[in-house]
Amino acid sequence: MRSLSCLLVLAISSHAFAAGWNIFSSNKKSIAELANDKHCSSTREYVSTLEYLRDEQKLVGSEAKARYVADEVSKSCTGAAKRFISTAKLLNKIEFNNEELLKMAMNAAKASEEKSESFKIIFAKSYFDDELDLNVDSALKIAEELSFSFKGDASWAKEQFVDIVDYCADLSKSKFSLGKAKMSINKIECAKLASDLIQNSLTEPKHLAKDFIEIYEYLIIKKKSELSQAQAISIAKEVLQFGPTAKDNFFQAYEYAENKKGLAYSAVESVNFAKKMAARSLSK
Repeated sequence: MRSLSCLLVLAISSHAFAAGWNIFSSNKKSIAELANDKHCSSTREYVSTLEYLRDEQKLVGSEAKARYVADEVSKSCTGAAKRFISTAKLLNKIEFNNEELLKMAMNAAKASEEKSESFKIIFAKSYFDDELDLNVDSALKIAEELSFSFKGDASWAKEQFVDIVDYCADLSKSKFSLGKAKMSINKIECAKLASDLIQNSLTEPKHLAKDFIEIYEYLIIKKKSELSQAQAISIAKEVLQFGPTAKDNFFQAYEYAENKKGLAYSAVESVNFAKKMAARSLSK
């Protein structure tokens, strides 16, 4: 009987393994799988958020709402409370709808550290009166587009935005400028210019702002072309669509085109030839 029982057990076990059953383990993850998981301080995120909202009860209006928000924030792993609170503190400095404030702060909690930081810096740069002084809706739109909604590197977008608006709004001495040209565009146009340049860049060149300023000043200062400011801006934007080598191709082509030993073109012809060469900077 004993031997028959053993045979039956072995037969059942063999059938179980053949059917894909694992009778020795449950749904536990492997060590390798666990190593790849993020380990979150969820309780700390919940408590930190709730205690902050209890101190700022006007933001939520009730204990129940505060607990709901804290619960949502705790789902976003370690650092979520810090991102939530720092964003809420920034937005709380201005006259701001509480529901919209909570929405933005919760977006920051869910986002990466890089996106959250980019949102705060771009919003502050766009909104405060010693910076671009945009209205709150415009500042929020730009900050969201270049951080939470941005598909590329938000830290890169932040750096380029700051460098471009510092130059075109003359907020501080640009480290890339020759110092002899200023853009006479208003701050709203300046913000839009920066946003467009960043969002239309196909390759995220490391020095987008620097390249833009150099092309613009090359046309306005070095070549003293008869181009208007708007035309020079438009050409610089167009060239930069074609990647990080486009600027050098543009400069080389322009120099050769206007040279009497080269193509001996007029200024207008030189610009058009340079644009054509720059457009070929990206191979298909």
